[in-house]
Amino acid sequence: MQTLLLKKVEELTRYIIEINTKNQQLQQQIHNLQQQITEKK
Repeated sequence: MQTLLLKKVEELTRYIIEINTKNQQLQQQIHNLQQQITEKK
């Protein structure tokens, strides 16, 4: 039982890391777009 729980925790940890990475990429894209908008004004 504990082995299964540990495996699930590891899977969820990997998933959180993946989502966090995607979130950072999206934040950077938003920042870049905001800069482009500001430069065009």
